[in-house]
Amino acid sequence: MSLSSSVAYGLPSVVLLLVLRHVWNGRRHYPPGPPQEFLIGNLRNAPKTKPCLTWEEWGKTYGPLIYMNVAGKPYLIINSYEIARDLLEKRGQKYSDRPRFVMAGELVGLGIQTALAPFGPLWKKHRKFFAQALSPNVVSKNYSSIHERKSYQFVQYCLDRPEEYKQNIK
Repeated sequence: MSLSSSVAYGLPSVVLLLVLRHVWNGRRHYPPGPPQEFLIGNLRNAPKTKPCLTWEEWGKTYGPLIYMNVAGKPYLIINSYEIARDLLEKRGQKYSDRPRFVMAGELVGLGIQTALAPFGPLWKKHRKFFAQALSPNVVSKNYSSIHERKSYQFVQYCLDRPEEYKQNIK
């Protein structure tokens, strides 16, 4: 197959897929939001500075839930405390997850670390461990000697170098 025939078949196929994706995404029931442009969505009218002010204005126009898509990345802006509380506190389990970190999480193998782990049994196990290890009772009992030693070192350092006092407390 020559290059020209590859382009002749490939280019229309890509365009057709993009149009189908656009039509398919348009059929989903999203909250109202600013009008989107083909392929780039709300890239041109996405706020670049002071987004909170823009979202507040959009809230007056489109309501408390605003949907926007910036170059294929969907965003849901919540302009109501009651709705935010309902969605994030009461139904938080449904929405609790992190984005997929393909490079760090999957290819490099760091996905089992707490900061990159997706919400699920592993993350819950890590969270339970950290909650136990860093509870106030455990910290005061197990780490008080370290706190005392470091406090003593800091005071001694400040006494030895009083001219660097302000820099030391930062």
